[in-house]
Amino acid sequence: MKSEKNVLSLKLKMYRQQNEMTQEDLAELLEVSDKSISKWELGKGYPSKKTW
Repeated sequence: MKSEKNVLSLKLKMYRQQNEMTQEDLAELLEVSDKSISKWELGKGYPSKKTW
């Protein structure tokens, strides 16, 4: 998969920064791992349908 920024990665990072959250904070809120958040923000993956 090509690593490039997408709308999801930009929005996630913007949301997290505006709410002064770490990737770990957001991961806890969404009940996923912080590694998943990192991957999504880097544009290296997308959440599965069951996550959302």
